[in-house]
Amino acid sequence: DEAGEDAAAVFEMRRLQQLQPFKVWALEGVRPNEPSRWFCSLWGQVPCQGGLRDFWGEAAAEGRAPAVARACANAAQQLTRLLGSADCVTWLKAMARVPMEVE
Repeated sequence: DEAGEDAAAVFEMRRLQQLQPFKVWALEGVRPNEPSRWFCSLWGQVPCQGGLRDFWGEAAAEGRAPAVARACANAAQQLTRLLGSADCVTWLKAMARVPMEVE
């Protein structure tokens, strides 16, 4: 509910977390003469094209939940560009079933 328009991205990243764990940092910080803000970074790797590809998302917001949601949306956009599918969990499961030739 707190994710608002980024709820679909948060849901997708939660599904991905169960299949392919990644790291998430969320911290509250403040600059002089500015209100405090929450910062969130998440990063991980997914198997792609015979190797592991990095993905990440970063965001800042006035609340923790919006910062995490925006970072998830950022990472989900990157994964969609990388994998060619917005449903990265289904894509990864399908790739796990593709037979590989061994020399």
